[in-house]
Amino acid sequence: MQAHERKFRWQNAGGRRHATRRKPHELPPRPGEQVTVLCGQTITLIDDDFPELQRNQLIHPTCRECNRLWCADEGIPLPAALSKPDRAR
Repeated sequence: MQAHERKFRWQNAGGRRHATRRKPHELPPRPGEQVTVLCGQTITLIDDDFPELQRNQLIHPTCRECNRLWCADEGIPLPAALSKPDRAR
């Protein structure tokens, strides 16, 4: 993996912005597909999960557990306020 490549990508899913694992040569997910996110949930994506669609410009709040796990994997210090799991999943 090159230095600028990341192991994870961020995806709106289930009302939160979650991290999903990148796989080599994988196409981005589409509405109707299921994704397993870093915090362990499996979520079926809907149209509203894609801010790229012109009618939906919303970026969901970030899942704290995905953010915590992503930061730990990347070696990024996590602010104390974000170190607790998100209870509103």
